[in-house]
Amino acid sequence: MPLGTYSLDTRLELAKRATASLVVQYYQFEDDGAGRLLLRALRDAAARGVKVRVLVDDLHTSRIEQLLLALSRTSR
Repeated sequence: MPLGTYSLDTRLELAKRATASLVVQYYQFEDDGAGRLLLRALRDAAARGVKVRVLVDDLHTSRIEQLLLALSRTSR
């Protein structure tokens, strides 16, 4: 993707269109506008019955641990 905005928009659209499963791998999630948009899209997909799996390098997750735990509870 030539710009980060296109990359985020593409990820959000893929999450919106998912019907069976999503596998998302990130080095670092942030509790910022972009991070919350993506986590919300993943939560919504899980609520629709999509199997959502997220792999995050936990070295940098202490600030968003509660967000990730909330997503985990949604997808069960």
